[in-house]
Amino acid sequence: MDKKGDIIFVSGKEKGTRDFGVGFVVDRSMKRDALDFKADDERMCILRMKTKFHNLSFINVCTGKR
Repeated sequence: MDKKGDIIFVSGKEKGTRDFGVGFVVDRSMKRDALDFKADDERMCILRMKTKFHNLSFINVCTGKR
């Protein structure tokens, strides 16, 4: 999903009210460095990014009650 020059990687429901979900906002210039995005469910996702010396994994988890 693109928003005003940024790329949004998001988990959650595709349809409905979109009450739940977590994600990452990445500048468009860094899109080519995104190696992988995996949304395990609507409350957890992982973004893998390529950097100069290492690959990094960013994990985003919502721990609150539904």
